[in-house]
Order: sequence, then structure tokens, then C-alpha cells
Amino acid sequence: MDNDEAARSTLFPDLPQFTEQDWQKCEGWGSYVPMLFDWYRHTGQVCATVAGLSQTSPVFMSILAVHYAILVGMLVRCSRLMLSVVALSSRDEFAETTRLIDRCIAETAITIHWLCASRDPDRFSLYLEDSVRSEAKLKNLILGRIWSREGIRFPIEERLLRQIDEVAESTQLSGNALANPRRLPSFAQRCRDLRLPEEVYCVGYRLGSAAVHGSWVDLLEHYLVREESGDSSVKGTKNRPDETQFVATTKLVLGALAAFIQYMTDDKAAMGIVLRRLRLILDAVNEIMKRSWGGDFLQPEDAEES
Repeated sequence: MDNDEAARSTLFPDLPQFTEQDWQKCEGWGSYVPMLFDWYRHTGQVCATVAGLSQTSPVFMSILAVHYAILVGMLVRCSRLMLSVVALSSRDEFAETTRLIDRCIAETAITIHWLCASRDPDRFSLYLEDSVRSEAKLKNLILGRIWSREGIRFPIEERLLRQIDEVAESTQLSGNALANPRRLPSFAQRCRDLRLPEEVYCVGYRLGSAAVHGSWVDLLEHYLVREESGDSSVKGTKNRPDETQFVATTKLVLGALAAFIQYMTDDKAAMGIVLRRLRLILDAVNEIMKRSWGGDFLQPEDAEES
């Protein structure tokens, strides 16, 4: 085993292993959720591992500590949310809840990718400014109330103002940026900046938001059963996660991890250790997709021949 192989074997958790019998079982069930579940969990574990790499590593480029904290914090967010989905899905239920969480993971992964896709530090400033927009508005509201009372301050206002100022100080933004914070580009614009297919925005964000807002589509999928009469009844709690949930989130997080490591280092050996593990996961997920969904993308004439 060379040094590179040794590093790969100790840095990351063991890869999921499947027997031919496992493949046959999934094929018989008509669902590869058990395998995709394991690869989803593994991706969350790999994400936690990468987030644990030290900024002081000699192979990492020097960036502002607050910028590194943003990236690491969002990687940890992805990992913990993914592992919470694993816990909720382990009994083959709670799809209505995991869909909400996967929607949050998707936006975080895209934001990591977007921040790392450019060497422009202003993207991080935009992220920070957008993050404190609500705090800036609340501060103005509180100060306005205090002014209307001729300077009288309530204890709760003092605490809130102190907390807001602490958060503002942690961003290391200028006073003007904090007073007039800019908006982060929309999710759609971030997807366009990354040249992602329109389907990523449409499915990952727009349709994913159905679970967030409780749209009619979400109610029909997870909470109601439509009767032939046209009436509706309450659906049971056994909402099983489907394959698409595990595939889409896994791929978005893999993209974020690849963008992060390529942003932080130009050391080809170090980069290769991470990228090869990500490629192994992606290839495994693609192979499952091919077996599970292959027929969904056949042309009519191909389907007839098969």
C-alpha cells in the first residue's frame, strides 16, 4: 500500500459493501432504497470528515478565518442534517419530514458550491451581509421604539441589541455594510452562475419548497388520500422515503465537497484523496440509478426492443 492508499484508508469511513444477494433483493423489491440509503449515510460521514480538516493544514491555502468558518459551518450543517435524515428514515417512514430537511441541505450545498466556484471574496461578503439583514432590521425597529420612548430601554431590548451587535462584530464587515446589507443572489441565479441544469432549480428548489410551505401538492403526497368520490381522508404516518430523495441530495453534497477541496488546495495529492472518494460514491450511485431507472429514459423504439 502506497502513502496515498494509506491516507485514503484511514481518512474516510469504510465504503458500504453489497453482495450479489443484496442486488437481487433490491431488484426483486423494485426499489434500491436500502443501497441508496447507505450511500447517503456514507456521504454524510465523508462530509463530516472533510469539515473536520484543520485550516492550518499545510496543503490548504490561506483564506480569512471567517470565510473558512462559513464553509466549515455549512459542511457541518449538511452532514448533521443528512445524518438526521438517516435516523428518521431508518424505520422506513417520515418522508414528509426528511423532504423538508433535504430541501435545506440542497440550498446549503448549492451555496457552498457557489462560494467556492469563484475566487472573488465579495461572495463571502454577500453571504454575511444577507445573513444579518434580519438582525439589522430588528435593530432599527428596537432603536425606533426606544426613540419613541425618549430613550427609555427595556431589559429585553438591551439583551437583543447586545446579541445583534455581537453577531455583527463576528462578521468583520464594515459599518456601512452592516447598515446597508446587500441581498445574496437568488437560488436561481446561483444555479445559473454554476451553469447547473434548469431542473436543479425547478426540482430541487421550486418543487422542494412544496414541503416547506405545505402546498396542495405536498398535502396530496404526504398527508391526504384522495378517494374516488373526490373526498379526502387523512393519510397514515407511514410515509416511505423514495429513491430520488437520496440520489439528489447525495449528488448535490458531493458537488459541494468537490468545490470546497478544489477551492482550499492546489496540492494534487491531497485533492486527489478526497476527489477519488467522491468519485467512488458518485459512480456507485450512478450504477444504482442505471439499474433502477434505466428503463425510464429509453426511447419508445428502444423499450419495444427490450
